[in-house]
Amino acid sequence: MLFPRYAAVLVGMILLCVMAQAQTGPPDDRSDPVATLASYYEAINARDFRRAYSYWESPSSSFDQFEKGFADTDKVRVLVDPSARVEGAAGSSFKEISTIIVATTRAGNERVFAGCYVMRRSNVSDHGWHIYRADLAAMPLSARVSRMLSQGCHASQ
Repeated sequence: MLFPRYAAVLVGMILLCVMAQAQTGPPDDRSDPVATLASYYEAINARDFRRAYSYWESPSSSFDQFEKGFADTDKVRVLVDPSARVEGAAGSSFKEISTIIVATTRAGNERVFAGCYVMRRSNVSDHGWHIYRADLAAMPLSARVSRMLSQGCHASQ
């Protein structure tokens, strides 16, 4: 029997996998935070870095630096815990999403990153959800998925 928290994680993983497989063209779904994150990584997997870059509200690097950061990346898989609720502040809605990224290099090696994406949507001029901030760190391949997701958005608090 799955515990409620693990059921939410499983739903999030299934949602991202189904969304990635069901798309016939490049998705650009900014209707909710999890769909936006899935669209972001689908753009990266499609090597459409210009579109991926557009998901950032205020990118911390230039487009060229962003694109170079994925030069050795073959594909990316994403696991999320979508259970956090949306919170509002000063004309915006925010949602923290605990996330695990499994990036496969062109040589077939895997690297695991875990942490938190903070997604934001303006309630004044709604243009959908954007990535407001990300705090991800490299993790050992032996790290437990449940532990990484449970600490993702709460590790620094």
